[in-house]
Amino acid sequence: MDTLFRNVFIAGFILVGGAIILHSVLFPAVRQCSLSVRAVIRKFVFLFSMVLLEQKLGPIGRLRKLAWLVAAVCFLVLFVTGFGPRILCGVPLSGWLLMIHATFAPVFAVCVAFLAATWAWQCCFSVRDWDWVVRLFTFKWKGLLVDSDLGWKLSFWAMILLVLPVSLSIVSSMFPIFGTHGQEVLFQLHRFTALALSLVALAHLYLVLRGRCKAEQN
Repeated sequence: MDTLFRNVFIAGFILVGGAIILHSVLFPAVRQCSLSVRAVIRKFVFLFSMVLLEQKLGPIGRLRKLAWLVAAVCFLVLFVTGFGPRILCGVPLSGWLLMIHATFAPVFAVCVAFLAATWAWQCCFSVRDWDWVVRLFTFKWKGLLVDSDLGWKLSFWAMILLVLPVSLSIVSSMFPIFGTHGQEVLFQLHRFTALALSLVALAHLYLVLRGRCKAEQN
């Protein structure tokens, strides 16, 4: 199973990374907006500056900004500690890395729940989004991969939904309800859904950066 997971991990990131590169080449965001390595780093700096720099925000806005930063840091820590030992070293998560992973996980879950509640209104689907869905299923795809906001909205809600099995699977395995086989199933569910969450988060980040490129030109 470890070999299968490692292969799925590598294949997943190759496919998603390749799709992002291909999409950015075939459908540039806008003219004079590059998604080169330098440009992407600049967008990252901008996103973190939005979090770190002082802004005119209310109490909820400040809490949301703090939750975004904490969730991002927790996600990176969970990704490195969760996948690093298995993928790079071929050993299970244990020791101090397991303690770090278990410490950051509940903080990440709480931050995601707060962000879902405070950002849900921005990610609601509009009538225009429904028109894009109709065009998708009627094979009228012109502009769908360039002008539609469906991508980042769908990826946002997909991340929120994936956090549920990621969290509940590992929490459920801590109770003496399931047998040995049940705990193994829950563990496999945890890491495969965590992988899916990571891939969706990567796609969401690309779509957000792409949307920022378009906003800068308008």
